[in-house]
Amino acid sequence: MAPQAAAIYARISSDPDGTRMAITRQIEDCRAFAQRRRWQVADCYVDDDISAYSGRRRPEYERMLSDLGTGRVGPVLRNVPPAAN
Repeated sequence: MAPQAAAIYARISSDPDGTRMAITRQIEDCRAFAQRRRWQVADCYVDDDISAYSGRRRPEYERMLSDLGTGRVGPVLRNVPPAAN
């Protein structure tokens, strides 16, 4: 059986200027991690400018959970910026 492809989940709570710089960096770091392990990446799920604590829906997170449930993706890669720890 072939290994499942990975998912990348990128999110930042606040992106008031809309530059997506932190999102881009998270995705690049996760892609590099996957490449070092020779993992395929099935999809990137991005919730930009949505706080996890706001109570707002995170549509891409929900889509990722659905894809995990169906087996479309396997491991989830998430790069957490140091300030978020």
